[in-house]
Amino acid sequence: MVLRAYLDVKELKEILHLDGSTHLNVFFANSSDEDLAGVATWPWDKEALTHLGGIVLNPSFYGTFGHTDTMVHEIGHSLGLYHVFRGISEIESCNDACLETEPSMETGDLCADTNPTPKFKGCHDPEPGNETCGCRHFTHTPFNNYMSYAGETEPPHMFSYLAGQNATVLPLT
Repeated sequence: MVLRAYLDVKELKEILHLDGSTHLNVFFANSSDEDLAGVATWPWDKEALTHLGGIVLNPSFYGTFGHTDTMVHEIGHSLGLYHVFRGISEIESCNDACLETEPSMETGDLCADTNPTPKFKGCHDPEPGNETCGCRHFTHTPFNNYMSYAGETEPPHMFSYLAGQNATVLPLT
């Protein structure tokens, strides 16, 4: 018999077997990835509406400096929202079809009212020199958006979703 002092998240979810069809379950569990503050199930994942779906937050980060909005950010993912920097910082190459050069419903975060932006933790537009696929200057970036990473500053500056994000979220049921 092998005894362990831990469960992996899937084992925990199996044991608890909480209803995920009518509730958004939020679990607190330490992660083997020390830099991971939270993770969410996408609404199109087959596990989304089962006991295996939901949000997992790392208690080592929860509520700490730079992570006060982690749950709101992960709820955004649970509703189908991507990072605002998806079309710049989360592409494979500069030839990627998802490269965002202007706000679009077809590239980037798939919301036409979020300007292209690189992953950036400041509460202002990135300085010139953050060259990404030929774009050297990013303006009117959504740094105060819950789906950015700007909350990791003092004081936190994440406080909004944009109208396009509100219109595109997927219902949980």
